[in-house]
Amino acid sequence: LFSFPDENGVNEDSITVLLFVLTCCLSVILVIMFRAVYRQNQWLKHRHESTASTTEEMLLKTMNCSITIDYREANDAT
Repeated sequence: LFSFPDENGVNEDSITVLLFVLTCCLSVILVIMFRAVYRQNQWLKHRHESTASTTEEMLLKTMNCSITIDYREANDAT
């Protein structure tokens, strides 16, 4: 029922409890870090998608402008 310290003065149950608590703390820290990295990754992915869509819109506007200019130049030449 009771455990007594061994010849080195160390209680085995207290070591087991200490290791268990340490493992739990490390697990919680790992979970928090993984969630933070996942959120950062999602934010960067969303930012990249919005940047890509903005770039596509700018390219389309540029192409529309150049097509309009080319069409007008073709009409002016005739």
